[in-house]
Amino acid sequence: MQKFFTTGSILFFTFFAILTLFPAIFYLISAQDIHFEDAWAQTESIFHKNLQEKNIVGGALLFFDEGTVKADYFYGLADISEQRPVDENTIFHWASNTKTFTAIAINLSSINNSAG
Repeated sequence: MQKFFTTGSILFFTFFAILTLFPAIFYLISAQDIHFEDAWAQTESIFHKNLQEKNIVGGALLFFDEGTVKADYFYGLADISEQRPVDENTIFHWASNTKTFTAIAINLSSINNSAG
């Protein structure tokens, strides 16, 4: 039987995986010579690889543009016992961690806008 991480370690590794993706996502999408679809495919690949290497049970990655979901990617299971996959309705219990991600995204976005 494969051993899964505890909830605390899952949250830590998911936090780590996503935190490491932010610079890559913004770099790829802001690059002049790369199209969104190519950048998103590379981002999905990095996300999938990170979650798989860390034995993360499940995760989701979404890209919003002007209030709409431009791309999404779902990985793994939302519930191990029911073998229910992660989807757009999965609730991740992250507490206040999402505020950090939002702040980083806003900061990087403002840096990219002022640099251009």
